[in-house]
Amino acid sequence: MGKYYYLDSKGEQQGPIELEHFTMYDVKLDTLIWQEGMPDWAEARKVPEAWAMLKQSENSVPPPPPPFTSKRVDPGVAKPDNLMIWSILATVFCCLPLGVAAIVYSNKVDERWNAQDYRGAMNAAKNAKTFCLVSLGGGILIIVFYLIILIAGVSASL
Repeated sequence: MGKYYYLDSKGEQQGPIELEHFTMYDVKLDTLIWQEGMPDWAEARKVPEAWAMLKQSENSVPPPPPPFTSKRVDPGVAKPDNLMIWSILATVFCCLPLGVAAIVYSNKVDERWNAQDYRGAMNAAKNAKTFCLVSLGGGILIIVFYLIILIAGVSASL
């Protein structure tokens, strides 16, 4: 088997290429091809070895996949609130480390719900709520502690 030249979709000469590479270069049965020894350009379907190669590769192409259908299962419960806004507020105004943990768990709620891990989503929402509340409590304790020190310092200076 020799090397062939072919005319691409713009009518420009391409090649030479091996017969086995026809499908890689989008050579089809109606593509004009030429090989040394041929009197003129011919459609690939009229050249026996080219026709055999293209027919063989045509048959080896798998059929298109079936259309995608969603197999979502109804969880039977409503999606829990991810508490993202409360987690961000707890991070900014209360306690940074615990607020960051709340943000991480808030993000996991949507990830797990979309992966149909409904129990994991519920647990992540519960953990986000816990970290938000603990962060709020920590922030309140810090403010109370600060006020006590401030009042003690002011009363000591009087």
